[in-house]
Amino acid sequence: MLEVFYKSYKILPVSERRKFVHLQILVIIVALIDAAGVASILPFISILTDPDIIHGSVFLTKIYNFTTSYGVDNDQDFLIFSGFSVLSILSLGIILKGTVTYLQFRFVYMQEYLIGSRLFEVYLNQPYKFFLSRNSAELTKNLVSELNIVINQVFMPVMNLISQFFVTSAILMVLFLINFGATVVLLTSLLAIYLLLFLSVKKHLTKLGNMRFYNNEQRFKVVNDSFKNIKELKILNAVNYFSNKFQNFSYRYAASQTSANLWSQIPKFFLELIIFCSLLVFILILLINNVPVASFIPIISVYVFAAYRLMPAIQHIYGCVTVLRFSSTPLNHLHSELFETTTTERLRQDLENIIFEEKIELVNISMSHIGKKNTVLNNLNLEIKKYSHTGIIGKSGGGKSTLLNIISGLLVPDNGAIEIDGKSLKAEQLGAWFRLLGYVSQDVYLADIPLSENIALGLPRDQIDYQKLRRVCEMVDLADFIETELHNGYDSLIGENGSQLSGGQRQRVSIARALYKSPQILILDEATSSLDKSTEQNLVDLIEQLKERITIISVAHNQTALAKCDKVYSITNGQLQCVALKNQQK
Repeated sequence: MLEVFYKSYKILPVSERRKFVHLQILVIIVALIDAAGVASILPFISILTDPDIIHGSVFLTKIYNFTTSYGVDNDQDFLIFSGFSVLSILSLGIILKGTVTYLQFRFVYMQEYLIGSRLFEVYLNQPYKFFLSRNSAELTKNLVSELNIVINQVFMPVMNLISQFFVTSAILMVLFLINFGATVVLLTSLLAIYLLLFLSVKKHLTKLGNMRFYNNEQRFKVVNDSFKNIKELKILNAVNYFSNKFQNFSYRYAASQTSANLWSQIPKFFLELIIFCSLLVFILILLINNVPVASFIPIISVYVFAAYRLMPAIQHIYGCVTVLRFSSTPLNHLHSELFETTTTERLRQDLENIIFEEKIELVNISMSHIGKKNTVLNNLNLEIKKYSHTGIIGKSGGGKSTLLNIISGLLVPDNGAIEIDGKSLKAEQLGAWFRLLGYVSQDVYLADIPLSENIALGLPRDQIDYQKLRRVCEMVDLADFIETELHNGYDSLIGENGSQLSGGQRQRVSIARALYKSPQILILDEATSSLDKSTEQNLVDLIEQLKERITIISVAHNQTALAKCDKVYSITNGQLQCVALKNQQK
């Protein structure tokens, strides 16, 4: 349990840790006022049942004498004054409790924003290699679902547990002062029952927590796989298969939640019976021993009121402990993601631009497949001159895309270096290097945002240069289509992943996006492979026109896309060989 508290505190931002401490100070103040409210019941009920006690108690006599200067002239007035005093203390406690509860809720749910933003930033700043070995559905689950569970089932219970602990402790201190023996018996009985019950379900709660975490992860993966492959699911008649998988994981997820909540509530029913039976037994013992009723009514009143406050508090403490045990798995996972994920690469944007005047050289590059021992690139060397169009061809899985990822700086080779005009590219220069690059992939990503924001990706609409936007769209032969056929022109929505555009149009948007940032180097990773021959040829002609002002590196598995390259290399056994294509223009 201490580990849960430690990790919960550790994943808080430093500034929020101070707020957490301040909140606990307020919680202690509220607990003390709560205890004062309980303690004030005893003298008030004593005065109510026996007004003569006012003058028989040194403490009450002093208060009585003090109040006479404020118009309290007799016992009746003092009784009314005492009643209003008790009411004031209880009212103050309720007001402060409501205020602290609001501050707790605000603090806890702001952590979802702060920690979520921090975790998202951690993910985005991971090396590209990180995303090749992680499932996107898992990362989404961590950010959206598991973080929400940690907030609601770890942070909130921790806050409640601390609050109720202080409230319970303060009230018990009052009860100890009133009747030490009876309070010890009552407290020992309650602790024994709760402790035995918790120890008996502790391992089961951990197992339920792991079950919930696993099934939640599988739910996200099934949904992600289903929506990404909806065409295949329908054509292959596999919809029911995925639907059944989702239902199975969802049922187990719900069952684990149900069981955990049930175990957290079971003692509530026993608690009410134990407390009231204990009070009844206590009253019977006093009656059997001929203790006058009037003498123990004040004490019984205090215990009844204290029980009214203690029952929900003790139950809340037990409920929080069981929920924390159940939810320790997502907390451990979130802690690991924040502090044990591989070192992030934060690209420095304040460096001077890299000077590229002559050539790019790949020197003795070697690289293995991610998670495999076999080498995909073996001591490879390549020279790319400025304003040239270099083509790379080869079989699927031969290392073409890996080579491009190394050139672009997304992957770091196992051995070798990239040199720009004879100077090695360093890790701290990646931000400056990326500013020189434009990248077009076979799998075009288009967000469900206006077309203008898709092309100027990463810029808010009010920072987009629409004149520049139109120029690049004219360069890729998109301007007429956008201005005549799209209802809102450049600010038209184009659907999820460009669903309202043809394949050729989506690729042109991708090229326009790459050109908008005015790159010196344009990288094309099988950018035309999914297009028909006519559209592919049009894009090849378009790319050729760009060669006069941009260095182009193209990867393809067919010769048509590389017909106008200055040099074409084939990757074989991790090595490059210069080849002449049959239809290559001399």
